[in-house]
Amino acid sequence: MKVFHISDLHIGKQLYAYSLREEQEDILHQIVEQAAIHRPDAILIAGDIYDKSVPSGEAYEIFDHFLNEIASLDPQIPVCMIAGKSCFVDTACEWYRINLEVLIAEIVAFGVI
Repeated sequence: MKVFHISDLHIGKQLYAYSLREEQEDILHQIVEQAAIHRPDAILIAGDIYDKSVPSGEAYEIFDHFLNEIASLDPQIPVCMIAGKSCFVDTACEWYRINLEVLIAEIVAFGVI
């Protein structure tokens, strides 16, 4: 089984009032490109997706765009997420609502649970 493991994205982080948005969008896009090339069996995002426990709207937008890019790959690649200490799981998030049942089914199919 081939797995992409990413963690500690800290989306929304700023350094001395300097926005890292462009850099964060760029690296997330590179992850999507590499996933399209290498076709992992799953992508594991392990903790600290956002920089703050209550992320900004901009941070949500960046991560939502990343998830939608991953979801557009054909065939789809399951994404498993583990919340970190800085993560806030918003159950109303559109992506979670659409994909939660699919993710659970694919995790079970992989024998993880």
